[in-house]
Amino acid sequence: MERTYWVDSYNLPDHPRYGDDWFSPSGEGANVFEMSIVGDTGEVEYIRDKGSYCVNTYADSTSTLWNFRHVWLFVDIV
Repeated sequence: MERTYWVDSYNLPDHPRYGDDWFSPSGEGANVFEMSIVGDTGEVEYIRDKGSYCVNTYADSTSTLWNFRHVWLFVDIV
């Protein structure tokens, strides 16, 4: 069975105007998220099989809203 991960929404808690708002990423332009998945056998496109995976989601460095950052999600399929 395939599993899909994505950024559904994000917020800017320290922003003076938008601190309480949640935004959906547009998928294009400067303020987007990128993602890569690394499994036991190297980089993969999807999580399908049993094993250990690391999903790295990161804010593009071209963003005009935030500094570059990334979030690691560790997934074990047993």
